[in-house]
Amino acid sequence: MSEENKPKNKKVGALWSRQAQSSNTKYLAGTVEIEHKGEKITKKVVVFKNNHKDTDRHPDYNMYESRPMSEKTAAPAADSSADDDLL
Repeated sequence: MSEENKPKNKKVGALWSRQAQSSNTKYLAGTVEIEHKGEKITKKVVVFKNNHKDTDRHPDYNMYESRPMSEKTAAPAADSSADDDLL
């Protein structure tokens, strides 16, 4: 790939839209890849809309490291606005 065809931003991950079966909460799930001391590390993540945003200084979305299904007890407390678009 020539220098002029290379993307200007380095891709560090990918996210897919999902919807929880139990609560219809919309969220994003995917992976983030980082490089630490020359080693590439891939982490699974989930992203939820911040339903407790009171000011512009609060984030619009919160990202969490995904846990294996056996460790999950419930999704983070989030109001399920099934009709709202995630992004």
